[in-house]
Amino acid sequence: MESINWLAIFGSYLTISFGVYRLFKEADEVIKEETRIVTSIWLLNLEVKNLSKWPSQFIRLFDKVFGKNMWSVIFMSKSFAATTYIIFLFI
Repeated sequence: MESINWLAIFGSYLTISFGVYRLFKEADEVIKEETRIVTSIWLLNLEVKNLSKWPSQFIRLFDKVFGKNMWSVIFMSKSFAATTYIIFLFI
């Protein structure tokens, strides 16, 4: 029974990997050279100082969604609902 679970996980991994590969292969054929160059320039000029803001923004968003008191009933119920949703999303 456990080998079936690993087989399903491995099959899902292969399917998603192949889907991503095909997506980028098709996009490579469709995207114009000018768009590819502009995107490359944008990615190469990415400034690291803007990335340092994300931890504080994530904490603020997390507190807004779940609340600041992590031992409250509301926090636990929202966390349970989010976890259940994610589990059923990936099953």
